[in-house]
Amino acid sequence: MGFLKRFFNLKDENPNTKSRDGWTETKVHNDTYFLNIPQEQKDKWTSVKHERDNVSKLIKKDGFYDKPHGRTGTIYHVNDGKLCEIDYEISGVAYYDILIYFDGTKEWLLPEKRALSSVERTDISEKLKLWLTKKNIKAEL
Repeated sequence: MGFLKRFFNLKDENPNTKSRDGWTETKVHNDTYFLNIPQEQKDKWTSVKHERDNVSKLIKKDGFYDKPHGRTGTIYHVNDGKLCEIDYEISGVAYYDILIYFDGTKEWLLPEKRALSSVERTDISEKLKLWLTKKNIKAEL
């Protein structure tokens, strides 16, 4: 939990507890725990991220938009006023510039959450590969 506190800049509201209010830990193994974070908190983080990345302006024009943040980043894909996020991180090997987590892209986030169909996922993947080639970015999908 110490790493998460530093990473998310958290302060304990009650110093006698290990987790923040609403957060729970599920014991998975003898020394392994799974941290459960409430959906409200995750939605708040997403809202802050969208504000920081000016998503309200991005959604007006179709295309791909790269928003790096340190060693990680998000590629936003906009199509007909719909937006989805594709997360990535900087590669640790010289062969790739970035490692893309396309498996995590499962839904349109805006204007409303809706699952991506397999045809839409394939279409986005193909367009993303073309966009990356055009930008001269070597990526592992």
